[in-house]
Amino acid sequence: MGLLSRLLGRGEQKPKNELFDTIIGYSDIKEVLSLSLQSREPVHILLSGPPASSKTLFLLDILNHNKERAYFIDGARTSKVGIFDLCFELRPRILIIDEIDGLQRKDQKALLNLMETGILSVTVHKKIQTTQIKCWVYATMNDPSKLIAPLKSRFQSLHLPEYTREQFISICTKLLERKGIHTESAHTVAEIVYDQMDVKDPRQVIRLGNMIGSIDTDRIDMHKLRRIVSTCIKYGAPDT
Repeated sequence: MGLLSRLLGRGEQKPKNELFDTIIGYSDIKEVLSLSLQSREPVHILLSGPPASSKTLFLLDILNHNKERAYFIDGARTSKVGIFDLCFELRPRILIIDEIDGLQRKDQKALLNLMETGILSVTVHKKIQTTQIKCWVYATMNDPSKLIAPLKSRFQSLHLPEYTREQFISICTKLLERKGIHTESAHTVAEIVYDQMDVKDPRQVIRLGNMIGSIDTDRIDMHKLRRIVSTCIKYGAPDT
């Protein structure tokens, strides 16, 4: 949820881009996602892949281009009750679930009927409430072993490989540009994260951009950037 939530909550909105045009590569996956969004009946898509792929960015674009009918759920912080409440009250056409494998197995079952038939039933004060909605579900997944088989079978699963160095720098540069940082500065941050910090996660680029970016100019203080990077490398926790 981190990257998605931070990007959604930041700053002034830029002019609307075309769907997926800030995502480098994956033209075939873009086509599948676009066709699913245009389909008459729900086609649910599950994206998996390493942090340096763009699975969260795809969800972000779908959400940003469907603000009036799409809603976001954080799988690690949501329960069956939360899912049912959202669907009963808001009747979303598009349900975005980041890290769906973070849902407890018993809560994953709440999605089965929604995705198969659109029917939701819940017992409240000994009375059964039932509703039916037509809802497209788009989700990301990190750990396939945590997703129950019946739920996974309701998705068209797509696995995104890790970006190459060139692709990583290009997409991270675009991310920082969208936050108002000058192209040259954004490109430098992306290069430093990949080459010097040896990190292939766009979240690190966003964190540095947020810390280093000045509120008075779109340029980045390179001296400050080098100090922060040195500190992060020096005190970075070892992988476990």
